[in-house]
Amino acid sequence: MPHVLHVLCQRPGLTGSGVTLERLTGATRALGFEASAVIGVPVDGETRVRGVDDDAVTCVRFASNAGGALDLPHDVVGMSDVMPYRSRTWASLDAGELDAWWNAFVAAIRGAAERRRPDLVHAHHAWLVAAAARDALPGVPLVVHGHGSDLRQFDLAPKVGQKVRAHLAGLDRLVTLHTEQAERYAERLAIDAARTCVVGSGFEPERFDPTGRERLREQRIVFVGKLSHAKGVDALLLAHAILRRTRPRARLVLVGGGSGPQSDALRAQARAQPGVDLAGRLDDDTLVRVLHSSAVMALPSLWEGLPLVLLEGAAAGAQLAATGLPGVVGALAGPLGNALEVVAPPRTVDGESCAPGELEPFAERLAAALDRALAKAQRGERAGPRALAPFTWDAVAGRVADVWREVLASAGTGGAARS
Repeated sequence: MPHVLHVLCQRPGLTGSGVTLERLTGATRALGFEASAVIGVPVDGETRVRGVDDDAVTCVRFASNAGGALDLPHDVVGMSDVMPYRSRTWASLDAGELDAWWNAFVAAIRGAAERRRPDLVHAHHAWLVAAAARDALPGVPLVVHGHGSDLRQFDLAPKVGQKVRAHLAGLDRLVTLHTEQAERYAERLAIDAARTCVVGSGFEPERFDPTGRERLREQRIVFVGKLSHAKGVDALLLAHAILRRTRPRARLVLVGGGSGPQSDALRAQARAQPGVDLAGRLDDDTLVRVLHSSAVMALPSLWEGLPLVLLEGAAAGAQLAATGLPGVVGALAGPLGNALEVVAPPRTVDGESCAPGELEPFAERLAAALDRALAKAQRGERAGPRALAPFTWDAVAGRVADVWREVLASAGTGGAARS
């Protein structure tokens, strides 16, 4: 049975890439692939990875003063500059911190490989952790999974991006969430577009089945994500206030966390605004219940890959209102059809906030989209299972497994342990 080593530089399960790791390891096990993982976690954080045996998980520990080869003294370095937990940004690391980060992950990956002898490495994010995997295991085929936030980091931390490009020139395959993203990765990494493959993103249909739950919906709008300007939360709060002028019973539920002054300010604004509920971070079962009780899911992000939460919202029976970003328009607008209200995006400052003069018009457009989505929800409209079938995790895992098999066949391993 072929063995795949997954590497992720941050915490599993709490962001799109971390959820993807856990869903892929579980779904591909049923397709005949064993899994191990290298992850980055706080010293007191959860070390388990769903779908991976506990003794097959290797952790680089952040905020640790233990002084070991896999211990780093600072917070987890996040692939977004605002994470749902305490984190550092790539641009904030000095040369010594970057070297220490590199050495820790190279050591972790080599140690994991010595114990499990992987046939293939699947690196989450086309960023420094993928480069470290190539450096640590140059003879093992490397598949890199682009999640979108890594593309942003090429602009935010260009010096790190130079090192990434140099090490990933020889990657075996890069899988992405949608077609436009594949083109951008090929350009950023200067690789042949033929080495990219679109695999999409997914949800678990059995968990989100909305049958019989329409009676719970009323006029509730839900947002799931980091509380940040880049996710459009400032615009969403303003749009909700506008919407309440004509729909005074409309409620907004904000699900998610965030650290730093920006997230703190948004939480304070939400607490002071009528009709807004701050739910914080939720476990999976509670999140499903919130989605089942919501009429509309809103995602007014300023940049995004292929948002998992939109698929989960649609699967739970909610109408959707989202910014017209490439992944949303290119991958979701067609299949979801009338279940998705697309909102023209604003001009931005580096994709992190609305440009001056853009917030209010964007909020007005978003409020109008939310109003239309609520009206459709009240009529009982929603996306059907046929439209969502290509986006199940089983479907995504099947496409990823096909890429793995092709890469292994090209390498001539066929799943035998590597020497």
